[in-house]
Amino acid sequence: MIIKPFLSSIEGILHCSQPYHSYTKPEIIINNYSTGLASKDFELKYGPINLINLEETREYSGRYCFKKYNIDPYTYIDTLHGPKTESTKTFIIDIPCPKVKSGINTRWKNGRWEKELKKGWCSA
Repeated sequence: MIIKPFLSSIEGILHCSQPYHSYTKPEIIINNYSTGLASKDFELKYGPINLINLEETREYSGRYCFKKYNIDPYTYIDTLHGPKTESTKTFIIDIPCPKVKSGINTRWKNGRWEKELKKGWCSA
């Protein structure tokens, strides 16, 4: 499953939040990269940040884009130091094991839960 980046406000500053699955542990890691913009000012111009569909322009470029309305051209947001911006805060969210019948083995492998059936391991 692909997780899309999103905007968040941390201590009043707008951040581009980049989530990804850990391949070794059942968790989602969210790195938050500062834009240096005040969240309040951004929301006055573009609306609530939770309604903005953020997209990456290129992986690790430090630049994200969005459209206010579907017919508008893209608006670009850059992180504070471009691709060299470091995460100001990192959040980790555990991914619980899905419910399976008693006695069925489960494991976390390559960023997803799997269960063991007679035919072998498959997605849980």
